[in-house]
Amino acid sequence: YSSGYSIWPVLLASPVVSLLLLSLAIAGVWTGFGQFDSHRAFLFVDRYHFLVGGGTTNLDILWQLISEGNVWRLFAPAWLHWSLFHWLFNSLGLWILGRSLEKYLGSYPFLLLVLFSALVANISQFLVGGAGFGGFSGVVFALVGGQAMGLMLAPEKACWAHRGVVGISIIWMFAAMLGVTEFVGVYVANTAHFTGFICGVVWLVLLLSWQAKSARLRGAS
Repeated sequence: YSSGYSIWPVLLASPVVSLLLLSLAIAGVWTGFGQFDSHRAFLFVDRYHFLVGGGTTNLDILWQLISEGNVWRLFAPAWLHWSLFHWLFNSLGLWILGRSLEKYLGSYPFLLLVLFSALVANISQFLVGGAGFGGFSGVVFALVGGQAMGLMLAPEKACWAHRGVVGISIIWMFAAMLGVTEFVGVYVANTAHFTGFICGVVWLVLLLSWQAKSARLRGAS
């Protein structure tokens, strides 16, 4: 008889988070964490095949990607990480912040939040800063935004992450936006972080508003 701890029930309780972690790990190994040539499959724009002429704007490139059916590239950069630490940091963020949100939202709505925030974060980062970016942090900050709204608007629920974790994440986001992290050689995709954060905020506000409205309608009936 063994009374040891098993990770399987925890993984099965959060199937979307578990599958996302697996997909991030596979992408990391396949691309050599951004060091192998295979990382080109995850770039928003493959710089070796997409010729940018004079006068071509990022908006033009975005439209060409969509018109040529390369829609998958709008999501792919979220699965590209430039180092083992980069991958580990985002995977821990997904694990810490994602499980409670998946439990609260449900697996399908949680997956929609992940895909929506990845799409918005990637497109906004490309339009502002170009194609040389990657990482799941836009989605992670969407989870931070969702957790923050949950703690603010429904603090009585016991499903949210620790306030300290959420608070430190928000401080880090704004510090990076102000350029503080660059003094220690850390450069981040600030546009992706902020737009991802807004996606999470809006998602949770809409959900909690809908839940409150549904409760009032049930009470009235």
